[in-house]
Amino acid sequence: MEIPLVVALWEYSDFRGRRRLFVEDTEDLSSQYFDGKTSAVGVHQGPDYEEWKNAHKGKEPTVGLYEHKDYRGAVLTLSVGEYHDIHRLYNFGDAISSVKFNPSPRKPHPFDSLPLIVEIYAKPDFQGRWAVIVEDVLNISAYLGSNFDNAVNSVRVRKGTNFTGGKKAVLFENNDFNSRKEGKKIELPCGDYPDLGKSHGFADMLSSIKVS
Repeated sequence: MEIPLVVALWEYSDFRGRRRLFVEDTEDLSSQYFDGKTSAVGVHQGPDYEEWKNAHKGKEPTVGLYEHKDYRGAVLTLSVGEYHDIHRLYNFGDAISSVKFNPSPRKPHPFDSLPLIVEIYAKPDFQGRWAVIVEDVLNISAYLGSNFDNAVNSVRVRKGTNFTGGKKAVLFENNDFNSRKEGKKIELPCGDYPDLGKSHGFADMLSSIKVS
């Protein structure tokens, strides 16, 4: 087995607490009782580091640290180095569930239609973390990371290039547009919504959204 990298996941920042070492793909960290428990990461050169680089025209080997098992959800990709606090550096602490070496870049897909452009904010009055959504999202956590799941309090809805009259963004309390579990939903026409809790009783509830 070729080992270009050795990856150490540490329980606490500054490389403290329990740790786990990885030299091959691991689809579910719960098998090692380390799911969602990483705060610091060390990515070290393995015995085949130079050989791997030479075979790939000098490219650095990398490791992908995924939010969910089976290499799904948000991913943090790192090369050789010491990352003493991934909470502060990348806002990715306690969020790693699977590990994949030298992951292939995700292929971009075309956006054929943009009826709405939706900005979501973590705090009221368009403050805090924010993101832009221009396509239907079945699972906000998998799409944007767990920090956005049930953590949206203000929204702006804008007309896209393919807007048609009466089009609304539909926000759902549960994943999969509430198809698996009954939950609340709200419809928002174009406009600014500085406090979803006060205006719609929908504070910290967004888990999926339709914009197309």
